[in-house]
Amino acid sequence: MIGGPTDNGPGRPGWYDLSTVVRGRLHPFIRCEHDADWCGDVLSVAWARDGTRIAYSVTSVGGTAEFNGIHIVTLRTRRDFWRQLLWGSENLEWSPDGSKLVFDSSGSIYVLTVSNFRLKRLRTGTPDGAVDFSPSWSADGTRLVFATRRQKHSSISVINLDGSHRRLLATQASFPTWSPDGKVIAYRSRCGINLVTPGGKDRTPANPPFACHAIGLAGQPIWSPDGRKIAILGARSFTPGTFVMDADGRHLTLLTRATGRTFAPVGRGDASWQPQPKT
Repeated sequence: MIGGPTDNGPGRPGWYDLSTVVRGRLHPFIRCEHDADWCGDVLSVAWARDGTRIAYSVTSVGGTAEFNGIHIVTLRTRRDFWRQLLWGSENLEWSPDGSKLVFDSSGSIYVLTVSNFRLKRLRTGTPDGAVDFSPSWSADGTRLVFATRRQKHSSISVINLDGSHRRLLATQASFPTWSPDGKVIAYRSRCGINLVTPGGKDRTPANPPFACHAIGLAGQPIWSPDGRKIAILGARSFTPGTFVMDADGRHLTLLTRATGRTFAPVGRGDASWQPQPKT
């Protein structure tokens, strides 16, 4: 797993704030280009499902804009492709076939075709005054689930890639993520993580120890590649840290406290599972 920006991570000169987590300890992962001492703040990170590439977005408010944008690193060669795209790109996720990236920026959802860096804004039909964020791919790559926030209220919906057939799934919900097999969507609810089918049926396991109908704790859920576990980026003000639990809510474990961000204008940390190599 790769941790995103942290309050108490390595923070070493010459390295991005990207770390692997090994036995609860953080290890710096990618060096800054051109021998720079500081290369910006990492907003989001995503490991391609075949395990060969990592994408991450960078911003450098108050510093040089040289490294701003979305970076794609091929792990075998460590060759870094980067382009000046939209500032503040967050919630990156690779499509199942590895040909595209989806992310949000400034309240809109964008799809990037990696081969030619063609960028397309998804027309969701969200009314003025509301923002869309946190998109996630369906298992077949034909649909997206995303969250919409208007004032203090948030909901999640599914939509086709051409912007058609938008369907509301849940209210008082945010940060949805589609399971690898496409059967359920995990999302952050008021007091934990809930599961819902793409058709809108609740599939949250019964978990008596919790005070409300949810599992785990409040935070951003991230499925493991095999769908057996869910990582949770805990809400910074309540339960800071990265946690891992079984998909049914059992065995909730603290992985590391390092998920918060002191640089408030650009949000929170991020994390991505390392895919298992195919045999």
